[in-house]
Amino acid sequence: MGFSRMMFFYGLSRFKLFFACLGAQPKIHGCVWYRGLGRLSLGKNTVLDARQRPIELYVKSGGRLDIGEDVIIGSGASIEATHSVTLGRGCRIGMYCKILDTNWHSLRQRDQVPRPIPIEVGENVVLEDNVILLPGARIGDNVTVRARSVVSRTIPPNVVVSGYPARIVERRRAP
Repeated sequence: MGFSRMMFFYGLSRFKLFFACLGAQPKIHGCVWYRGLGRLSLGKNTVLDARQRPIELYVKSGGRLDIGEDVIIGSGASIEATHSVTLGRGCRIGMYCKILDTNWHSLRQRDQVPRPIPIEVGENVVLEDNVILLPGARIGDNVTVRARSVVSRTIPPNVVVSGYPARIVERRRAP
C-alpha cells in the first residue's frame, strides 16, 4: 500500500505515521486526519471508510488509541484520545460517532483541565450513527448502541442500549 494512499496529513503530521503501529493490510478509503504525538495502533483488516467525510483521529502526546482487528470506522467519525481509547476486535463504528476520553476545559475556568478517563469498547460492539462516548464509558462485548445515543457509564455485555443517557432496551443471550 502506497504512503499517499494510506492517510492524508496536515503539516507536520505527515511524518507522524512513524509513531503508529499498523497491522497487516489496514484499508483506508478517503481522507483521514491524524493529529498528535501519541501512539496509534491499527489491528489487522481495519477499515477506515472516509469516502463521504474525513475521519478525525487525535492522540495527544502520552495518549494511546488502540484499534483492534476487523474494526470498521465510518465517515465523519472522530476519536480523541488524551489518555487511552481501546476499540475491541470486530467493532463497527457508525458515521459521525464521537469518542472522547476528556471533557477538555470548562468555559468558565479555562485554566482547570479535567483529567481524562479511559474508554474501553469490547469485542463485536456496534455503535450506530451519531453515537457519543463520553469519558469513562466502558462497553461490554456483543453490545449494540442505537443511533444518537450518549454513553457515559459502564454497559454490560450482550445488550442493546439506546437514548440519552443510554439505557438497556433489550437483553440478548450470550453467543
